[in-house]
Amino acid sequence: MKTLLLTITILLSAIPVVKGESKEILIEANQPPAEVRKKPMQIDPKMRALDYLQAYDTFRKEKSADKVCINLVDGTVLKNIIEMKLLENSTIFLLKFNSSSGIKMKAIELELIQGVGYLE
Repeated sequence: MKTLLLTITILLSAIPVVKGESKEILIEANQPPAEVRKKPMQIDPKMRALDYLQAYDTFRKEKSADKVCINLVDGTVLKNIIEMKLLENSTIFLLKFNSSSGIKMKAIELELIQGVGYLE
């Protein structure tokens, strides 16, 4: 009997008692730990590269090539892109773009691209 009372006392002391906030405690108890919630999603770089290429092709079908742009993580906006080609290992894009001195090419690493969209 003493063992049972001791067990109950230990279990009850482990339950937080907060008046008026029992619903919040239940909600917090059902959520995964913070380190699990903050864990970034792992995406295969080849799949992400194909997504960017597909997005570029889709935007280009909707509007002219000079309206499609690529935003880089450093804030640079690449515009006037007339062709976007994914190289064999799917980690580098080869871009052809119009410039004031004619058509130029540039290789851009996948990790430098933040997004594909329209010029505003």
